[in-house]
Amino acid sequence: IGAASNNNLGITGMMWSGKILPVRVLGTGGGTQFDILSGVYWALGDDEVTGVPENTTPARIINLSLGGSVDSATYEAWQGEISYIFSQETQYGKPIIIAAAGNEDQDVANITPANIDSLITVGAFKFDGLRASYSNWGQYVDIMAPGGLTSVDQNGDGQPDGIYSFYGTDYRWEHGTSMATPHISGILGLALAVNPGLNQEQAQQLLYDTADQTGQSDWRGTDVKR
Repeated sequence: IGAASNNNLGITGMMWSGKILPVRVLGTGGGTQFDILSGVYWALGDDEVTGVPENTTPARIINLSLGGSVDSATYEAWQGEISYIFSQETQYGKPIIIAAAGNEDQDVANITPANIDSLITVGAFKFDGLRASYSNWGQYVDIMAPGGLTSVDQNGDGQPDGIYSFYGTDYRWEHGTSMATPHISGILGLALAVNPGLNQEQAQQLLYDTADQTGQSDWRGTDVKR
């Protein structure tokens, strides 16, 4: 999202002067939906999250490169909390929330939070602009972004077609919708620099209006070219 540029090191971010607020919600043993939602609230500056210091630098964009299948009650809880957040624009500063579609090559309707209709859900395409084979698909996917596919070299440069990413103390090629989602978060960070008043619905529409239509997938994940 925000890797520094012009320093002869590593990679360049989508918004190279943007600020990053890392919020850890999963540990070595995983985490709970409560942990994740608490992290979202804390990132937005909610001062009622217990056990953590106050967040004095609330985020405008929440990047959720995580997800999984949940039961119906948990889905309803997510739906209710996200609806509440978007209904409180004054308190939370017009947040924009973006979720990875997931990497199981299945209908994203089965994956939360990607299946929350009001979120911006991101699938992954490979170098040729078509859906990467692992990327989840379906009617809840709002847009596709570069996610890579490390098993191929479609551009013939002798390197895997992944997204070159910081990993540990070095860089390596990665692929996944968790690589695609930050591309959209970074793009919307640039959009906010131009129009700080953008809200979730407007950001979603901006992506629809400006997306490249030359490589497409239908809602079942079948590659379509036109």
